[in-house]
Parts: sequence; structure tokens; C-alpha cells
Amino acid sequence: MNIKRKIIVLVISLLSLIMIPVIIVLPILFNQIEHVPTLNTTLTLYINSSISRIEDNYRATTDRHV
Repeated sequence: MNIKRKIIVLVISLLSLIMIPVIIVLPILFNQIEHVPTLNTTLTLYINSSISRIEDNYRATTDRHV
């Protein structure tokens, strides 16, 4: 069970890392480059939620075994 949870956390972390460039590239492809403040806000919110999700997952795996 512990190994399964670690694999799930790893997959979520990797998906988060993959999605960050996608969020940067898609608006550029659709010529939305002039909306940089909107893009910046979206990136900030996404990165913060990803970091907190990873921290929560890590805390859930470590708290159980302490």
C-alpha cells in the first residue's frame, strides 16, 4: 500500500511538471501573448496549487509512518 501511494504521488508530481510548459505554450500558440498578466496569474495559481497538492500528498505519506 505504501509503495502504491508513493507511485501515485510521483505520477501527480510528474503530471504537474508536464502541465506547466503546456500552460505556457498553449496561449502563445493561440496568439494570446499580449495577455501576459492573465497568463502570469494563471501560472502562479497553478504552481501554488501544485506545490500545495504535492506537500499534502507528502505529508499524508509521512504522517502515517511516524
